[in-house]
Amino acid sequence: MRILFSTTVLPGRRRNGGELWSQTLVDSLRRNGADVTVLGYGAASAEGEVSAGPRAVETRAAPFHALGWAVQALGRNAFSVQKWVSSAYRRALALQLARQGWDAVLIDHAQMGWIQPLLGGIPLLYLAHHAEARLYARLAGEAGALGRRIYAREARHIGAMEQALARAAVRSWCISDADAAVLAPHAGTRVQALPPLSAMALQDDAAPEGAAEVALLGNWRWQPNHRALSWFLGEVQPRLPRGWRVVIGGAIDRRRLPEIPGVTFLGPVPDARRFLHDARRIAVPSLARVGANLKLLDAIASGRIVVATREAGALVGALPADVIQAPDAEAFARALVDAPAPAPHARAAWLAARQARLDAAVADGLSAVRQQLRERA
Repeated sequence: MRILFSTTVLPGRRRNGGELWSQTLVDSLRRNGADVTVLGYGAASAEGEVSAGPRAVETRAAPFHALGWAVQALGRNAFSVQKWVSSAYRRALALQLARQGWDAVLIDHAQMGWIQPLLGGIPLLYLAHHAEARLYARLAGEAGALGRRIYAREARHIGAMEQALARAAVRSWCISDADAAVLAPHAGTRVQALPPLSAMALQDDAAPEGAAEVALLGNWRWQPNHRALSWFLGEVQPRLPRGWRVVIGGAIDRRRLPEIPGVTFLGPVPDARRFLHDARRIAVPSLARVGANLKLLDAIASGRIVVATREAGALVGALPADVIQAPDAEAFARALVDAPAPAPHARAAWLAARQARLDAAVADGLSAVRQQLRERA
């Protein structure tokens, strides 16, 4: 089966949770025998990737482009959709569609739903990263007057896109049961929650000499993550033993955080596996039950002691018994200090079971595509 995987940023480098979730599905499709070509922005770095060219979408990095996207989005699109629309992507997509024999197109992210009218009736799969409308509605409820109007508009438009994709898709795959429940009214049993995996193979070696006591990894510019990091630094870190070193990796706005003795901000890290390997414990704070905490999966695969908030654990589901879920800041700090050594065999079995469930669900989706192709023949 030949599948065109249409995404935002090419995911082969797995630099963040979104790329990890995308690549997880690419890998599962291939384990199920599919021939997958991945089309997206950025430099191709992995098997089967095709670049549609560069695309700067961070508002801070492209303020003039952002103004143009906002104007173009008026009356027809969500802003978060419009910034991915380009003539370069249209051309790259047209070149791929001109090749005959695609059995399905997978639209990865609701923000890529703008390509659906260009697909010419090829069976559609949809990979959701969040229940986007619900996320923007929540942000609207927390914002001031102007922000409330902006986020509410975004929620309406991206919600319409999500619903259209769910109605059209042979299968819509979500990252959590909560997200699947949001889309199910529009597509019923064609919506499924899949168990995401870690980008890393399980590690079971000891931390190196001089390793930091605690590491945190994530995209801290995303508002829910920034809130969680602020909570950790304000409520948990002061309760840790004096002299402990805390290292924080990932995109971050340092202007919004204070200087704290013993805390080092590294910014984006080139190798997430090495970063987690070079720590004794991994902290996974999360205060919002949005999507699935993919960094918790990487933390589990790191083989290190893992302490997470209950909110982070709820996004992933049942966890290995040696992963500690803390209900509050005091318990979180105490668990970082007192947690027993990890149990690598239990973690390996847990990760293998998740992969088996993922691959079985993807196989079912591919069977549904084949059925639709037979009905059209």
